[in-house]
Amino acid sequence: MSDRKQAGTELERSKARPGDIPLGSPESRAAARARLAEQPPYDFIVDMSGLPACFPTPLTEYVDCGDCITHEVTRTTDSGKRTMFRRVIRKDSEEYRKAVEQGHD
Repeated sequence: MSDRKQAGTELERSKARPGDIPLGSPESRAAARARLAEQPPYDFIVDMSGLPACFPTPLTEYVDCGDCITHEVTRTTDSGKRTMFRRVIRKDSEEYRKAVEQGHD
């Protein structure tokens, strides 16, 4: 077995996270692949961007992605189907300005 493959196998067993290892190294890439392989695919992805929010989500629950913020919620039905609800708000938008003014963070 090659050194790379052996390193990847050891990382998969230890459940190392990509950030635990130097970025860009073969070990980090192996950890990222192992982590992606663990996640079952979504059956549906619903983009809620631009739609009115019935229940405002605090800005602290969003992830800062630079020029926008993102909020994702995953729901699994009794039958095992997975749906991700995603909302993206651009920081230069009126929606973002209003959320900050209303103190949603």
